[in-house]
Formats: sequence, C-alpha cells, structure tokens
Amino acid sequence: MAKLTRNEAGDHLKSKFRFGGAKSLSKLASVGGGPKFHKLGPHPKSPVIYDEEELDRWAIEKLGPLRESTSNYLDASHKRSPGRPRRKGRKAAEASS
Repeated sequence: MAKLTRNEAGDHLKSKFRFGGAKSLSKLASVGGGPKFHKLGPHPKSPVIYDEEELDRWAIEKLGPLRESTSNYLDASHKRSPGRPRRKGRKAAEASS
C-alpha cells in the first residue's frame, strides 16, 4: 500500500482522475468530505499522508456511475432541486397589477 504526502496525493489525483490537488485535499481535511488520511503528529501543522488505495476509492466515488448520455443524469435518485422561482417578465408584472 503506497503512502503519499499531500502534494504527491494531489499530483496522483490530477494525473489519474483529472481533478483534485494538494490545496483541495487540505481544504477537505479541515471541513470534511475528503479521503481518509493519517496525521503524523499532534500539532495542527503536522504533515499528513494518504493511502493510494483510499485516494482511488474516494475519487471513483466522487466520479459517480458511468453514463451513456447526458439525458439520463436526472433519474429517480437525483431529483432536481426546485431552485429559485422564475421572475415575472415586465409585461406579465404589468398585467397582474
């Protein structure tokens, strides 16, 4: 099992999966949502190392399933959020007043 520093882990993600980086890993380590890592000391600035297999597992999970087309993105498990209501146009607003 290969152990990678944060910079090496970022390079690994960029070269293999085309996303991620050392700064992204650093942010995710503080806010959560990133791959699991080992801290090499008690100090907040202590370096960390990542298991290559854990990085790959996390990245594949982030990529999601393979798709055949962009139209099958919104299936039952990915419901679209309602978003902001549409703004009435100028003529529609005048007609309703």
